Amino acid sequence: MSRTAVVVEVPAAERLVDEWADVSGVARDPGVPAHVTVLYPFVHPAELPDAVERMRRLCSEMAPFVATLTHVGVFPGAVWLAPEPAESFRGLTTRLVSSFGGLAPYGGAFRQITPHLTVLMGDPAARPDVLRRMLVGLDAELPIEFQAVGLTVLALNDDQVWERYARVPFGSAIPQEVMS
Repeated sequence: MSRTAVVVEVPAAERLVDEWADVSGVARDPGVPAHVTVLYPFVHPAELPDAVERMRRLCSEMAPFVATLTHVGVFPGAVWLAPEPAESFRGLTTRLVSSFGGLAPYGGAFRQITPHLTVLMGDPAARPDVLRRMLVGLDAELPIEFQAVGLTVLALNDDQVWERYARVPFGSAIPQEVMS
């Protein structure tokens, strides 16, 4: 495994992301669930066991929360859905960055954290017909409500497939689940 990430999975958006990957012809990264990224890149894979233990302690102090995908956005290179309350996701990122000093969201490439669920990676402007259909089609599916119940650690394996390394639930009553 060469790369890792921390995400909040959004099973309620899985169908939508799959459908638009099919329509656009742009394949999803293998193994990546529909999600809102909390911190990428995360720690080196060799550090994951200790990192998951630290995350377990951190997540035990947090409660699950309800979030809603409210509108469609476009970045250069991506079409995405905005989760509200955005501040809850920014807070998760801030807590992880504070707990794991030296990590910067997206390697410090962006000044502002914009929580989002990516629907399509690639240049949306390259296919304006698909982009128009996506914007209208996605908007018609919104809002989508979901429960943020914990953090998932993803790791890229040697075959370039993302795998769930661990799921760490919010709240102290539920044990963590290590996938490998």
